[in-house]
Amino acid sequence: TFSSQTHFAFPVLGIIGAWLMWRFKLDGLWCWLLLLAVIAVGDQIGTLLKQLFAHPRPATIFCDQIIIPRSTEGPCSQSLMGMPSNHALNFFLATSFLAIAIRRNWLTITMATLSVLVAISRIYLGRHFPYQVGFGALFGVILGVTFALIALQWLPFVKRLQQEQGSHQHGK
Repeated sequence: TFSSQTHFAFPVLGIIGAWLMWRFKLDGLWCWLLLLAVIAVGDQIGTLLKQLFAHPRPATIFCDQIIIPRSTEGPCSQSLMGMPSNHALNFFLATSFLAIAIRRNWLTITMATLSVLVAISRIYLGRHFPYQVGFGALFGVILGVTFALIALQWLPFVKRLQQEQGSHQHGK
């Protein structure tokens, strides 16, 4: 499913990394490593917010009523706190970061679509309430934009990615 880290999130990150390295060589590798670091920081911030907000997950409140499709893990065997959804936070963070740092419409549209599917899957699976997913998505966009703007200001390889994009659009 779109919620699986092992079968979905990690392969998506691998494909992004392979494309960045193929397209931008060493600068692409640095960008991918930066993306991984930014996602790790966002994930840790999300985890801290879970402790701060301490909002329960749907499965905590409605444990006897939720049936997880195709899951061997019961709905009650997870962390009790669900605000914000780190899945939504991480995917929307990656999408907004790449949208600003790389500026490829097809990549932004693809990542935005995947982010929405991940967000929907979290609600569908009973892992988060819609407001938890919405907050995670919004906070992820804020973090992604912030990190991308900082990277553009301070990291020469990110500036080169933008310059390369400009020359690519003008047929140079």
